[in-house]
Formats: sequence, C-alpha cells, structure tokens
Amino acid sequence: MANPLKDYEILTDALYVAGRRNPGKGKFIQLSTAEAQYPLMLGHIAVAKSKRPSLPARTAQE
Repeated sequence: MANPLKDYEILTDALYVAGRRNPGKGKFIQLSTAEAQYPLMLGHIAVAKSKRPSLPARTAQE
C-alpha cells in the first residue's frame, strides 16, 4: 500500500527540501509521510493549512 501524498508549505529558502528542488518559500510541495518526516522535524516545511487547487499526481517518469 502506497503512502498518499499530502500538501506541505515550504518555510525555508534552502536550495533543496526533502531531496527535491525548493519551489520557493511559501509555496507548496506534495510529499509522502515518510518523505516529510525529517523536514517537518527540522522546521523546513509545515502541513498546509490553506485550501489550494490540488496538483496532479506524480507519474513514474517524474
């Protein structure tokens, strides 16, 4: 069973967040629970509280 992706808000200006290129402070990123574990503990991301349009699901090619 795959982990569902959740939306997280970027809180840092770091170049990479959770092993991915940072889209920018205040923007959103979709991560699984396992991917988000350490960035959440470090304060690099936060669970998204605002409503926003969902991003299309990632494909195997991405």
